[in-house]
Amino acid sequence: MTNGNIDADQFRPTSSGTGSMDHSGGVVTTQSWMAVGELAGAEGTYTLSGEGTLNQGLSLGHNAFVLGGYGTGTLKMTGGEMNLSGNHGGYSAILGYHGTGIGYAYVSGGTITSKNGILLGFSSTLSSSFKQSGGTVKVENGEIYIKANNSYLLEGGTLSVPKITNNGTFSMTGGTLNVAETNFALNQGGGNLSPGGDGIVGNSKLLGLEVTAGKWTLDFTENSMDMIEIGTGGLVITSLEEILLVGNELAEEPLSFLTFTETKTEGLAETLSSLLKGTMASYYHVIDTVEGYALAVNSTDVPEPSSWLLLLAGLGCCFAWRRKRG
Repeated sequence: MTNGNIDADQFRPTSSGTGSMDHSGGVVTTQSWMAVGELAGAEGTYTLSGEGTLNQGLSLGHNAFVLGGYGTGTLKMTGGEMNLSGNHGGYSAILGYHGTGIGYAYVSGGTITSKNGILLGFSSTLSSSFKQSGGTVKVENGEIYIKANNSYLLEGGTLSVPKITNNGTFSMTGGTLNVAETNFALNQGGGNLSPGGDGIVGNSKLLGLEVTAGKWTLDFTENSMDMIEIGTGGLVITSLEEILLVGNELAEEPLSFLTFTETKTEGLAETLSSLLKGTMASYYHVIDTVEGYALAVNSTDVPEPSSWLLLLAGLGCCFAWRRKRG
């Protein structure tokens, strides 16, 4: 499909047998279900690229975008736009629905906006997977729920989600992750951890965090800052490339950005200070707090109020003396 429109109540490409649909232009709109690889033995592939747009589940009722009903369903997305609005038990997209269903998603470009959550493994006992090497995946409400034997691999692009519940495998080796909460200790093996997302101050509440590669991007204003909250899983930093500060204001008070709900990881202030990058990095250093670590303005960079008054008074005297001589 390269142009035009398809409007349907339900849309089930490759319901049975083997087949594929290439969608590089035009708009597909469904009011209810869209299923790829629906029946047992079916092997279906939906490829979205270019300027293609899919609007699924506009009726907002009991429906979802399904990859692998009883069969095998595959999404290959290199471009285009997917807007998923269905709600089946709190999920707009399901990979691996029934016992024999398997879903595969390969996203390297384009944008997926899921109004509700994404579920990997509904009642299937087989292994479905979502591999993101590019593009943008945004879950507006709910969670990404990865059941046992299923996996989400973040290798590139941007993933933004309120919560990740992981009973299978979540791997981060690249890309940018904006997550508000996890039920597991995140292993950051690359990429960028960015609480709140680009230009937005927010929190990432992680059960634990181990960093072996990658960076953090922290947005801040004069009185608020992105926060990483570490739970009972603790914090281990083997290798962190940088902490990029995004903002152009001087903080009125120290801004907490790393806190611990239980045992604090000690002795990190100097290391974290050395990792600060960005146009405002030279104005800040990291200090210890009772609960964790905070960003503080360097005392030598901000004159005290009394110093400002003396400076202004001195300039005033010089100006008056020059006028008298003239």
